[in-house]
Formats: sequence, C-alpha cells, structure tokens
Amino acid sequence: MSERVLIITTDGGLRSRFASLAEGQGWRPMEASTLRDALSGLRARTPQVLMIEGADANPEAIALLVEACPQAAVCVLHDSLEELDTERLFEAGCQDLLELPLSAPKLQLAFARALRNRDVRLEADWMRQELDKSRRTTLTGRSRAILRIRDQVQRIASTPRTTVLVTGEAGSGKERVARAIHQASARAARPFVLVACGLSDPERLETLLYGQHSDAPPGPLGCALANAEGGTLYLSQIEHIGANVQRRILQLLQDRTWTPGEHGEDRLADLRVIASSNVDLTRLVDEGRFREDLLYRLNVLSVEVPPLRERREDLPDLIHEELELLGLQLGRPGKSLAPDAIEALAQHGWSGNLQELHNALERGALAASGHVITRSDLGLIPPAGGTLPVNTDQIELESFHLRHMEEVVIRRALQSTRGNRSETARLLGVNRTTLYNKLRAYEIDG
Repeated sequence: MSERVLIITTDGGLRSRFASLAEGQGWRPMEASTLRDALSGLRARTPQVLMIEGADANPEAIALLVEACPQAAVCVLHDSLEELDTERLFEAGCQDLLELPLSAPKLQLAFARALRNRDVRLEADWMRQELDKSRRTTLTGRSRAILRIRDQVQRIASTPRTTVLVTGEAGSGKERVARAIHQASARAARPFVLVACGLSDPERLETLLYGQHSDAPPGPLGCALANAEGGTLYLSQIEHIGANVQRRILQLLQDRTWTPGEHGEDRLADLRVIASSNVDLTRLVDEGRFREDLLYRLNVLSVEVPPLRERREDLPDLIHEELELLGLQLGRPGKSLAPDAIEALAQHGWSGNLQELHNALERGALAASGHVITRSDLGLIPPAGGTLPVNTDQIELESFHLRHMEEVVIRRALQSTRGNRSETARLLGVNRTTLYNKLRAYEIDG
C-alpha cells in the first residue's frame, strides 16, 4: 500500500500539479482546499505527510495539524522561504520547508526526509518505552544499600509465591523494587498489577480489587485480582486499607482464594502479593488500625529501601539515568548540569527522595534556555536550617559520569583535606597519579 500525502491549498492548479508529481513518486495524493476541510477528515485518512500552502501556512494552523495528526510530517510550501517566520513554524511542529515552484526531484527529497524523520520518531518512541521500562525495573546505584537490595531481589525472585513487604519513605523507590522482583521471577511474562491503596476510598478500593459483581470477567473490565492472575499484585501504601479489605486480603494470603464481588464463588489465586508501606505497620497494629495477623502474613519476606539522603553515592548514576530518560520524554536530549547545579543536587536534603530528584531534573530540563541546566533552573526548595553538608567519603570519583561532577567533587575534597593531595586521593578512592591527571585536566591548582 502506497504512502499517503495531503496537499492543503486554495490554489487548484497547484493541487493538480502536486497530485501528478506525487503519483509519479508512487504516493497517493489527497487534496483539501482549506484548513477546515483538512482537519475534518484527517483522523480518518491518516496521511503520512501534510503539505500546506498559502495563508493557512501559519504557526497556529501547523499546531492544529500536528495535534490532529501527530504521526504525520508537516511541510510548508512557499514561493519565498525568506519571508517565513521559520522559527515559529518549527516551534509549532513544522518539520520541513519546500520552496515553490514544485519539481519532481524537490518533492522526492521532501518525501525521503519525511519518511526518515518518521522512522527516527518511531525509533525514539521505542527507545523511550524501553528506557522507561528498564528504569522502572532497574535498581540504579552502586551503594552498599542498593547492592544489598539487588541481592535480596534475586533471592526473593526465586520464590514466586512468597509474599513480600517493601518498606521505606515516600518516593524512595519501593515500586521499583516490586517491579524488579516481578521481572526477575518466573512470573515476569504475566501481568504486574499495581493498586494504589492510598488513592481510593475503602469502598472504591474494594471494588477495584474484587469487582462489583461476582460474574465480573477477567481482564481490563474485571478487577485487579482477576487481572493479576499468574503474575504479581502490588498493593502500594497498604496502610490505607480498611477493616473489610484487610479481612479479605488475609483470606487471600491464608487460603490462596478470593471471592469476586461480595457473594460469588471462591476462586483459586495463582499470584504473588507484594505490599508496600510508608509507615511503621507495627505502630498501626498497636493503635488497633491494622490487623496483626495480616501483618505477619504480609511480612514473610521484607525489603527496606533507604532514603536517598542515606545513599548519596548513588546520585551520579541516578542523575545520569534521569537526564537520559527526560531527554527522550521531553524531546530535549543532551542536557548537562552546570557546576552550581551539581553542587545544589549534592547538598540537597531530598526529603522527597527519587520522586523529588525526578521532579527537579524535569523542571531543570524544561526551564534551561540551552543545553546546560543551572542551579536556578532546578527550583530546589532548601530544607529548614539550610543545606546539608556532603559526606564526601561516601562518594567514589569513578562513579561520576558527568564531567562537571568530577571537578566539583575534586574541589570539595581538596577543601576538606586543606589541599593535602595524598589525603584527597584516599578520600576519592583513586591513586595519586589519577588525581594529578584530573587536577591538570580541570586546571585545579589545589
């Protein structure tokens, strides 16, 4: 099936010439005399290329076309490209400019560029999805805490039925741990179903888990327990579930059965339950707000995720990962950090943990006027009492992938040792020769 191209112009003669040239290139030409006509049928016709000429070839029209048909490449035709506000056109989503009059070679090159750009976009989308999938199941870092958790994940993954309780502060990465366990287990090919217990009222949560009716079908129209069959059910913020759901979850863990709706027939459950909590569940037990027998059933195996402030040596790898992912997600690759931004990230308290780090870097990537993100771009809110000192003996020089990070860490290490290069090398975990090479590279007198 040949590729489709839509020409939008009030000039009937141009539409006719264009159709003839496009057919000669093996494309299926379509025509629209106005922007309104084009927009009315765009979604049904789904062309691969849109070419627009005349008064409608303005940034506002380009934005509407991109919104209506995002998979298509938009090209502006004009008899004098110098008269166009090309910057605004490209900002609106235009991908190519073609000067009139049309010729077969000119059109052939435009089609080739459009298809190449489409392939690049598709590849970028695929890379974005793969990177995001990897990010959600990868425990990034080199700290002892992360190495310990990776070892725990592998051991837990070998027991695909055992219930797991993951604890840690909000935003510390508990969902990552749960997904990593699922991905490393024999259940990896089956669904991973997340139920955010803290986002629903008790009645709504019960419906999400068990369905509204006993004959609820499996799959997206059913309920979480049916959807998770064969895979993993992840109950995030389980401290929020009410007494009735606690009772029903206990039945699930004890008998490996569950009841659809409220009065259906019991079903066998082939799944693993992973629960997570931001709070100390034993305190809730003492307060009478959480069942003690349920806590025992949940806490067969446990993983404690430390806060980011306790594993600062993981910051360089996490920052590198986040910038790479944000470059794909936002379409702004190649972002790097200015020295003042690196120092701000290193000194920050990170009460919001990984989520706060992600938000700061996303904010910085959007706010930065160029490729370099500065301290002010990050918009970090300093903790009460000022910034926190960096424990530099936790940071190994070789773990830093961004060039500016090395310079900042070396300068801070020299300050902390009062210029003692032997002590600085020991502090950074490198030999003196490596340190001297770095000092020369960054023109540091020490």
